[in-house]
Amino acid sequence: MPLEQAIKQAVVDCIDQNVLKAFLLKHEGELVNMLVSEWNMETALEVREEEGRMEEKREIAKRMKAKGKSVEEIEEMTGLTVDEILKLDR
Repeated sequence: MPLEQAIKQAVVDCIDQNVLKAFLLKHEGELVNMLVSEWNMETALEVREEEGRMEEKREIAKRMKAKGKSVEEIEEMTGLTVDEILKLDR
């Protein structure tokens, strides 16, 4: 099924199942337009790859914290921000 048709069908299915129904009824047209015009496989793969790199950095930072490394050392070695490192405890 073509992408635009699949998106429209997904919106209809969500509305039928009461998933975000009020939002979709109000914004259906703009949502479909945005998804059809903005989505492409190359961008999706880049985003997934970046998310994977960030998750790997977070895992390394967790291990470094467990070994008693300071936030500053972790920041320097992983490139994560202090806020990102502190959120690892939550």
